[in-house]
Amino acid sequence: MKRFYQQVGVTSGDQGHQVRLDGKPVKTPARAALALPNEALARAVAGEWRAQKKTVKPEAMPLTRLANTAIDRTALHKGMVIGEIMNFARHDLLCYRAGGPEELIRIESEAWDPYLAWARESLGLAFKVTTGVETIKQDQQTLAKLEALLSLLDPYRLTALHTATTLSGSAILALALWQGRGTPAEIWKAAQADEDYQTGKWGADREHQKTLGARRDLWLAAGRFLAALKSAPPSGKSK
Repeated sequence: MKRFYQQVGVTSGDQGHQVRLDGKPVKTPARAALALPNEALARAVAGEWRAQKKTVKPEAMPLTRLANTAIDRTALHKGMVIGEIMNFARHDLLCYRAGGPEELIRIESEAWDPYLAWARESLGLAFKVTTGVETIKQDQQTLAKLEALLSLLDPYRLTALHTATTLSGSAILALALWQGRGTPAEIWKAAQADEDYQTGKWGADREHQKTLGARRDLWLAAGRFLAALKSAPPSGKSK
């Protein structure tokens, strides 16, 4: 749609930090107020609206899309969103290793073992690892700890974690993104260890690389979203 506004601003009040266009509050697709939990995220979202030129391009506004999802979906269906993350965690990318060749085994180990060690030491999440296609059953205590951790999060952080999990195939890497265990670009590179190996061997398909580029951009946006939330309480119970 054409840009229909001149001024973009942020106001703060009892309803949170609202993005306003020409003084009017922005609405989500479900017609809820686009209210953010802290000023930093509100200003980041406002920046996307301000950056639009003659036309408003939703695909160029990933922070706005994440905020809309948090308000319209995650806040209303928190249990379902947590369940979707848990489904990935039960079969996490980092826990399924190649049986060969030796080069790929080494690449996966170097890329993924540090994150598994971090999850175990920092979060108490001890994930099991297997080789090949054989399904491994994760320890119920680990899964229960992860689910309890996710249940404490506000819809905004949970939305970013869900997005990062689905993009990478790894709840562990999504947690690392949230906790700042490396830069977003570094963590994404770890998620692409297998992909990069195959590309190095067989070359890159242009359309596939374009899709991967779009996924990487959204991953980096989730990282910016989480970084902007640092001053907001994780539970979302107060502003």
